Amino acid sequence: AAADPVTIRRTRSIGWEARVLYSRNDPRDPGVCNPYQLNSNIVADANYVYWVEGTQLVRLPQTANPGAAPEPWGPTFLNDEDNKVELAIRAIALWRCNGVTVTSA
Repeated sequence: AAADPVTIRRTRSIGWEARVLYSRNDPRDPGVCNPYQLNSNIVADANYVYWVEGTQLVRLPQTANPGAAPEPWGPTFLNDEDNKVELAIRAIALWRCNGVTVTSA
């Protein structure tokens, strides 16, 4: 719905209830969709959750509580509405979908 926040939840592998790691609900007129958008998929390693916010790669600890801000981490990307970034975790590196190493953990 238009009033809904963008929310990232973490679910434990042993089946516990999902826990909110991050939620953002920017101010806007009634009936207008949330202007905040993720510009990538969400990936995770043992310690962090990663995504592209605007043009910046960001990460948030998996132990984060709601209200914690993601920290900029790694490079920025030139994105537009049609050019989303796809991220993948492989061994100890975070990769873009075209196979170029973004940064090493």
